[in-house]
Amino acid sequence: MGRVVCRCGVFAVVIAVLAGWLAGPSRAVASGWSVEPMPNPPGLVDWGPTSVSCAAPRDCIADGIASGPVGAVAHWNGANWSIEPLEVLAGTGSGALTPWVSCIPHLGCVVVGADAPRGSGVRWSIPSFPASIDLSYASSGSLSCASPIACTAFGFSRLSEGKSTPPNSVVERWNGKHWTIQPTPTVGHNGSFDAVSCPSVATCILVGSYSVPGGSRPLTERWNGTRWSLLRSPRGPSGCFIEAGYSPAFCSELRHVSCATPVACVAVGDYGGSFGHALTERWNGKKWSIQRTPRPPGRSGSILSGVSCASATACTAIGTEPGGPFAERWNGTRWTIQRTASPASPGAVLNAVSCPTPTDCAAVGSQSGGPLAERWTGHS
Repeated sequence: MGRVVCRCGVFAVVIAVLAGWLAGPSRAVASGWSVEPMPNPPGLVDWGPTSVSCAAPRDCIADGIASGPVGAVAHWNGANWSIEPLEVLAGTGSGALTPWVSCIPHLGCVVVGADAPRGSGVRWSIPSFPASIDLSYASSGSLSCASPIACTAFGFSRLSEGKSTPPNSVVERWNGKHWTIQPTPTVGHNGSFDAVSCPSVATCILVGSYSVPGGSRPLTERWNGTRWSLLRSPRGPSGCFIEAGYSPAFCSELRHVSCATPVACVAVGDYGGSFGHALTERWNGKKWSIQRTPRPPGRSGSILSGVSCASATACTAIGTEPGGPFAERWNGTRWTIQRTASPASPGAVLNAVSCPTPTDCAAVGSQSGGPLAERWTGHS
């Protein structure tokens, strides 16, 4: 059992790891997006954030994986990104560790599994990770907090370790004192969650996918304050196809979700293959519906990996197409493509985005050599 420890200080955003780029001092600008230099943590090579969360335009945190007892987060203070060390607490496992961070708009950020120093942007610290979750496959995208005493986390169950059956997803909830497992309904085969968003203490949305013969289909579930229930989610606009070297082929998958309110959520992903087409779905409190998503000009395919909604009429999604990163903006009526400011570098990707207000977004990812960070300030 643990307790929530208050850490007063600036609010923040956290960055997780997969690849990287060493940002230069200049700031490229395109469509209101600008590249913001972000350093590599000391001693880490190709550190690249995969998750970001903002409590306010001047308080964002991006977290990353580190081997051993010391993790790291990048903190945005409105002027620059700085690296802040985190002491990963005992009993969190071994190997690659990622402290989880979830920022609550206008309140502050919560970190799970690490002791955050003052000035790191973290206001509350939850000492323990959920005991049933295999930390080797979990990241900050596995956590959403509606308040410091109402957090939901998911991941693969430790009970699946060493078994021939596919790993099972497990969901746990923090009530301010301890983590408890929440039963979730199952559907299909090998279902797994990719993201969670909790716009209120009594509402959370989980998205992911489950396997079907020859491909996969979207998986969505909702927490109503008492229990989890399956939601009917439409498939992508086209059927599956088999790709050389891939078995099974992907039909459709939801990779991220953001809820501005309990009745206004947007989920993003892709359908049709490894480089198929971007997929967006919208939840209105009663049903999911597919939204028309434009393709990047002259490109054959695209994948959306992150989305953030500051309001029901202001969402930003980020992703990757064969030419590099791109962004799309929802204005309450339609999606439009935004050209990002990412440098022309092999392997550049944007993995996550957080918009604390309708006119301010932070996006993070990686490029050869280190982390990549961009910011949008409301200009198209």
